[in-house]
Amino acid sequence: MSLQSWLERRWYGGEPPEFWLRGLARLFGWLVARRRRAYLEGRKPVYRAPKPVVVVGNISVGGVGKTPLVIALCRQLQQRGFHPGVVSRGYGRQSRGLQRVTPGCSAQQVGDEPKLIFEATGCPVVVAEYRPQAVQALLEDPSIDLVIADDGLQHYALARDVEIAVIDGERGLGNAQLLPAGPLREAPQRLAECDLRICNGDYPGEPELGIDARMCLRPRRLRAIGRHAERGRVDQSLEWLQGRQVHAAAGIGHPQRFFASLESLGARVIAHPFPDHHSFSAADFCWPDDTPVVVTDKDAVKCAALISREAYALEVSVELDDEIMDRLQRLIWHNAKDSP
Repeated sequence: MSLQSWLERRWYGGEPPEFWLRGLARLFGWLVARRRRAYLEGRKPVYRAPKPVVVVGNISVGGVGKTPLVIALCRQLQQRGFHPGVVSRGYGRQSRGLQRVTPGCSAQQVGDEPKLIFEATGCPVVVAEYRPQAVQALLEDPSIDLVIADDGLQHYALARDVEIAVIDGERGLGNAQLLPAGPLREAPQRLAECDLRICNGDYPGEPELGIDARMCLRPRRLRAIGRHAERGRVDQSLEWLQGRQVHAAAGIGHPQRFFASLESLGARVIAHPFPDHHSFSAADFCWPDDTPVVVTDKDAVKCAALISREAYALEVSVELDDEIMDRLQRLIWHNAKDSP
């Protein structure tokens, strides 16, 4: 059993964490609170951008659907007349320092999520470990009037006008304990300080978490990728999955959600979970059959060229109703106006 599996049995499976995990969690909580106070009290520098900043993040580790939400926000804000840009750390990339995402760059250079956001929205995207540096570089483009910080909730060196927290509807907050006894980066009370709390799916604990809206990841189509696409193969509708056996490979934070989505569409899934931000190789797709493979959109940006068999990326979209977008727009105007 891997360390991750061992921990997740305690975080989500009902097994009580050992006393030493709880002790480490108390130390972690003290360090997190101390670090945040240093920024809030002015003992550490905080950069305030000249344009409104919206951070999208979560208080738990693992995949909760932040990237699809960022893509949806970019698209809908563009439809409302905004010109957003995105900053990210570029987790999992092999480079360091500031990088601008361009059409010719690789996921290894800038990270899989920034590359996917750029390809899906056309928005300018800049990655850097120090997010204020990324924002400054992004705003060299005078047309950008709004910054979205992907996974920026705990990056307190960057001042923000709106905070959006994403919650996993399937797993919730787990055992609601801090790392490493539980899956939380910050205490559950942190959610109350966020401007919007969006749940990915349905969660029975919504009332106590103050959920403002639900989002739903809707599968749209199967996009032909890799050498299979180069040979002129076409995309497939979702009905193609009905009764069909497929290899499903996923290097995301919660791969079971992806596998379950394919099964709900009628596929007979051979599951291949990989760690989040996994660096794929051609050997990962060498199976002793000619069964097609389906991967996530996020993984496709870095593994498509490695796959020689029939292969598809499952494209998904997030549906957000007009009410939540109206509320976000009001928050942007109101909070940015009140910023010092």
